[in-house]
Amino acid sequence: MTARKKSRSKTGSSRPDFTAPGGLLGLPALLVLGSSLTIAHLYVHIQGPSYVGPLLVLDRAFDLALVFALFATFASVGSFVMARCGYVLSQPLEGLLFSTAIGGGLISTSILICGLLSGLQAPILGLLLFLYALLARRQLRALPAVVTQSFFSLKANGGVLSIAILGTAAQFMISQAMAPPLDWDSLMYHLRVPAQFLQKGRIYLPEDNLHTAFVQLVHMLYIPLLAFGSPAGAALVSTFFALGLGLAVFAFCLRF
Repeated sequence: MTARKKSRSKTGSSRPDFTAPGGLLGLPALLVLGSSLTIAHLYVHIQGPSYVGPLLVLDRAFDLALVFALFATFASVGSFVMARCGYVLSQPLEGLLFSTAIGGGLISTSILICGLLSGLQAPILGLLLFLYALLARRQLRALPAVVTQSFFSLKANGGVLSIAILGTAAQFMISQAMAPPLDWDSLMYHLRVPAQFLQKGRIYLPEDNLHTAFVQLVHMLYIPLLAFGSPAGAALVSTFFALGLGLAVFAFCLRF
């Protein structure tokens, strides 16, 4: 994966541009979809853990949509930073993955700072993410086109069989991640410590949990998901990062 200074010339370049306007879904459709999933999630949450019904499917879809929106913000913010630094990667998939990593690191660091300033409340976290999305709104509008270009580039270089295998693995991993957390690590510190931070509204040292030392910067990304009522979102974040790492290794192998 190579990086170079972005040329000022506008001719002879076929690389994807995150700043180009466009998208696959209109804003009204996204608003309707988001509102429907949010209403379903609130209804299931009000009914409690004993609820059994078809809206559970929409509640899981809410978790997935929330993580998709979070990763879209990562990619857009990372692309904004890369554009400001004057760098662009030659391959669309590599640019997308690298931008996501940069944006995720920047946003998690911002959440850490909010925690140190006693600002871990749902309205503050929501405002933080909204401001980041507003800052990188041009890149956010261009993101669907970049994802499409990345997919077709991967398909052209890797073949249909590789896409099928990767898709099957992704579907299995995502379905497992959407299950309620039951493992010891998640219940003791992956989710418990960020939930304690959120409950106190700040980062502190819990007296009853020595596993706080295992909490890292990536755990900061769990806090807004927990604040918005999505405990399964934490596992989905880890799954998406794992899939991104797998795609990065696959793209590297295709090139070299």
